[in-house]
Amino acid sequence: MRKSSILAALVFVLSSMFAMCVERGSSEILNLTGVNAPTKAHGIGRWLINETSAKDEELELKFRFWHDEKTLTIMLKDIASSADAPATWEIHAAQFNDKGDLLVLSVGPGAKVSSKAVVRRQGGTATKTETPLPDFATATVQCANEITTIQVSIPMDKLAPYGFIPGKVCFMNAFYLKNDEAKNIYGWNPTGKSPRTAPWCLGRVYVLK
Repeated sequence: MRKSSILAALVFVLSSMFAMCVERGSSEILNLTGVNAPTKAHGIGRWLINETSAKDEELELKFRFWHDEKTLTIMLKDIASSADAPATWEIHAAQFNDKGDLLVLSVGPGAKVSSKAVVRRQGGTATKTETPLPDFATATVQCANEITTIQVSIPMDKLAPYGFIPGKVCFMNAFYLKNDEAKNIYGWNPTGKSPRTAPWCLGRVYVLK
C-alpha cells in the first residue's frame, strides 16, 4: 500500500475517533425566572445505561436545569422517602471539550454537595491533579409522596471559568449511580448522538441569554 494511502486511512480513523467525542448538536440551558421555572425547564438529552445504547426514559424526567443570569439551578429527582436518597449524581462541565480544567460536582445522599477542579491533558482526558472547590454550590432538599427533589444552586460567576456564560457554549455530561444491587451507572449525553459519555467525552450545551 502506498504511504499516501496509509496516511489517509490513519487520518480518517483519528478523525472518526475525535468525532465520537465532539457533538455537533447541543442541548440548551434556558434563561428562566419565577416560580414556574422548574416546570418550564428541560433536561434535553439521552440517559444511557452503562455507556451502551440502552436508554432510560425515566431519568429524562428527573434531571432539569435553568439559569436567571445570576444563578444556575440544577433539579434532581429520585424515588425515595427521605433526603438520604440511595443514589449519587455527578455533573462534569468545562469551557472546552478538549482542554482546560474540568469541573466535577457531586451530589450524594442527604443532598451533600462537593466540588473540585480536575486538570486535564491536551485532548481532554482527566488527570489525578485535583483542587477542591469549597462552598462552590448549595443544595436544598424536599421530600413528598416518596419523591425526593434536590435543587442545587451555583452562582454564575463561579461557573464562568467553565463556560457558563449566557450566549455561549459550554460542554457537559452527567452520571447517576444508584446504590442498588445492580450497580448500574447511567450517563447523560446532552445531544444524544453518541452512546459513550466518558468523563472526557462531553456534549455541547448552549447557555441561552
